[in-house]
Amino acid sequence: MLASGAVVTWLYFKNTLETHLELWLQYRATSEQLKREKYLFLTKTGTYFDKTDDVRLNILVCNTEAIIASDNLNWRNTIKESGKHDAHSTSS
Repeated sequence: MLASGAVVTWLYFKNTLETHLELWLQYRATSEQLKREKYLFLTKTGTYFDKTDDVRLNILVCNTEAIIASDNLNWRNTIKESGKHDAHSTSS
């Protein structure tokens, strides 16, 4: 009985750790995307090349919002998947 409790605890810990690692990796990727967008904006390169300041700012806001919305969706899906795994591991 004690061994099965230890196994369930270990599986839960392992799953939680994997979820945190995946979320941290997603966070870092999003952070790098936002940094890249910032530097493209500041150096007036890429999609910001040869645009007025108002247009550049509008592009920055739209691109930043798209990156953040995508990240939020990825986090939500990762957490939902983690919950499904938790339910399966504790019910077994």
